[in-house]
Amino acid sequence: MQVSKRLSTGLLALALVALGRTAAAEETWYRLDADGEAAGWTVERRLTEGDQVITESELSLNLRRGGAELRLSIASRCVETAAGKPVECTSRQNFGDGIEATVERFRFGPDDIELISEQGGRSRSSRHPLPTGEWYMPAAGERAVRAHHASKIERYTIRIFDPAAGLEPPSLVRSRSGEPVDITLPGGKTVRAQTWREESSLAPGVFSWLDFDAEADVVRARIDILGVELLVQRTDKATAQAGTGAFETVTEAVITPDRPIRNARRVTRGVYRLTARDGELPELPATAGQAVELAPDRRSARITVTTQGGPAVTGENL
Repeated sequence: MQVSKRLSTGLLALALVALGRTAAAEETWYRLDADGEAAGWTVERRLTEGDQVITESELSLNLRRGGAELRLSIASRCVETAAGKPVECTSRQNFGDGIEATVERFRFGPDDIELISEQGGRSRSSRHPLPTGEWYMPAAGERAVRAHHASKIERYTIRIFDPAAGLEPPSLVRSRSGEPVDITLPGGKTVRAQTWREESSLAPGVFSWLDFDAEADVVRARIDILGVELLVQRTDKATAQAGTGAFETVTEAVITPDRPIRNARRVTRGVYRLTARDGELPELPATAGQAVELAPDRRSARITVTTQGGPAVTGENL
């Protein structure tokens, strides 16, 4: 069971979603600390080409497994019209040297989305209905967030399409918390910020804390997931990339299956039974690629992990 990969995916996706893509500048950099150590960075860019608005994001996170270091990265690109109509999105995920990157392309039509998944020279195309309900592309979502904050509302829910999270835009529930405070960012700059508590549908029951400045841009995001404390802070490029190390967390999160999995690097779907040795299991994240069915006594769970569709690895296939 590749819990290490799932943990990494959750960390990256949550870090991207937590920022809400509300950067107003053409290029905005953030430093990512994990358990108090500099462990990576993320950058967001906003471009305008004719009637199209392009939002680009990159995130790099360094982990350490025993004595070896592993660099995880996610890059995404979304194109929409000036009015917020979706055109296309791309997500590229890489989980370290020697592991083939996964690329997903989302092409929006009038009634559906064409999803093209690519890995290791193989390509698979499928069509899916458009998300239902109210949702936004990144730039349009930024405008909606600014409108909510300008209205002095105390709580709001917003869904912003993020190709790193899959076909369904995650639902973000945000609630104002406390009074504005002054916070000092890496590099020494102090800004006045309002804290909001956020819960994402990517990880129900897991809360992050977002600090927004007067322009409704996120300047800091804090979250604790699976025992890892993440801190994302706005800064300049040099500070974001300076002194980036790696933090030890994957080893503690790895769960080894009771038997080898044949063709482990090729299978794209697995079903596992996880049982606690003592007491109850902790809250397990449900994401676009991981479904969790917790037993009533919370001592065991059935976990289905999916990457891009395909045969399940269960029972006799293990």
